[in-house]
Amino acid sequence: MERKILTFLKGWLKNQGACCPKEELDSFLINELHGNERDDAIAFIDQLINKKWIQQVFKDGREFIAVSGYGAEMLKKIT
Repeated sequence: MERKILTFLKGWLKNQGACCPKEELDSFLINELHGNERDDAIAFIDQLINKKWIQQVFKDGREFIAVSGYGAEMLKKIT
């Protein structure tokens, strides 16, 4: 489950400050994960926020997930 999420994020968040629309992340969670996996995925995403890999940002009234410089470097290491 963690690998699926990191791979998804890596596709969107290639460089520091890159953003992923929150609705795209939500859609991924709904379509790709089932049952308890979703709850675990939300907890994992919260961990990434707490570790400062990603953060929630708002632009033009929409919610996005943005990657930090540290998070971008860590995502690049994932194969």
